[in-house]
Amino acid sequence: MSETTRGRIVILDLGVASWTDKHLSDNMQPEHLRAPEVILGAPWDPPVDIWSLGCLVMEFVKGHVAFLGAASEGRWSSEDDHLAQHMEVLGRMPSRLLLRGSKTDQYFDKEDTMAQVFQKAMEAAPASSSTEHLRKDLATKDSLAAVLTKSGRWDEAEAILREVLKARETLGQTIADEDMLMTMNNLGAVLNSQGRFSEAEILHRQVLEADEKSLGSEHTDTITSMNNLADVLTRQGKLDEAEPMQRQVVALSKQVRGPEHPETLSAMGNLGDILLRQKKYEEAETVSQAALELRRKVLREGHPEIASSLNNLAAVLSKRGKFDEAEALHREQYALAQTNLEKIGSMSGLARFLSSRGHYDEAETLLQDAVKMSTGELGPNHPTTRSAMSDLGDVLLRNGKYQGAEDVQRKILRAGVAVA
Repeated sequence: MSETTRGRIVILDLGVASWTDKHLSDNMQPEHLRAPEVILGAPWDPPVDIWSLGCLVMEFVKGHVAFLGAASEGRWSSEDDHLAQHMEVLGRMPSRLLLRGSKTDQYFDKEDTMAQVFQKAMEAAPASSSTEHLRKDLATKDSLAAVLTKSGRWDEAEAILREVLKARETLGQTIADEDMLMTMNNLGAVLNSQGRFSEAEILHRQVLEADEKSLGSEHTDTITSMNNLADVLTRQGKLDEAEPMQRQVVALSKQVRGPEHPETLSAMGNLGDILLRQKKYEEAETVSQAALELRRKVLREGHPEIASSLNNLAAVLSKRGKFDEAEALHREQYALAQTNLEKIGSMSGLARFLSSRGHYDEAETLLQDAVKMSTGELGPNHPTTRSAMSDLGDVLLRNGKYQGAEDVQRKILRAGVAVA
């Protein structure tokens, strides 16, 4: 196709074509183009053709088959592998689809995971190389989920990690196993990002306790686990417990990793945020300023953590009445934002500052955009969305737009959850 100067599309091979109201076969579509509803035995209609077209387009562009389910004799079927590949790319299978599938029970358990596939694989596989291969595969999925979490693709990351947890249990791994702890830590990070703080706290406490017991407090894994727990405590407002824990993280990270290690700088940024929340503004400025200077030195230009430091320091400077410096930092952060998540945070931070200075019209515009983007990206009930809505309601009130402010506050109340 790369050498074709004039191309035309030809429809051929209608051997598996069917009417929508009179199915000629349950196995619609060539196997590698088959939609999940067809594999699961759920009702299907013309959109399955769009699925096939999408697979073909990907094949033409990438040069390889998008979803090529491969059976392993005695271990899993091609359909098992096919569905697993769908979820690796697209995230957890929708429950409403699984409920409609006549064959769902062949592939999924009651928790909508494919753990039974791993179980079949383990029962049939030799207890040597296949087990090691599965362990490596699970480690790769852990790493993928960590990347997806950083990218804000939390539903996909959670689906992968829950599959990995089930598989590790099938392997006989427990909380005493290093790999199991890594998966739990990653899942806790996803839950924390989703605003499911109490669930995240439980996981992070379990991991920290296990790490301290097996590795000691000065191991890098333990320091990371402690930092993760301190972060989720901070997000819940449990600052009295979070502050001494975060101070310990900073001290240990400087000692073990070094004072300019990126993880040390991240811990310093977290400590600055805690001090800001505690209204310890002078110390917060010192810590946040140091973190920003070191991040500018160590990290690449435009790194997301530089933007985070800009936001933290700007917030502190604003509280200390250094408004011109604060505005400059907020606008620098706004200019650096690349992903939607970064844009949401930078718009909200700049808008709050502008509102505090009486620039209501610009603040309102920014917050309208932030609410719209956050609702689409994170959902209407995510703490970030609710926080942006609350800020918008406050700006509308200050700007004399009382009906708009009332409408926003009623939306927040209808969500039934307090703003974080």
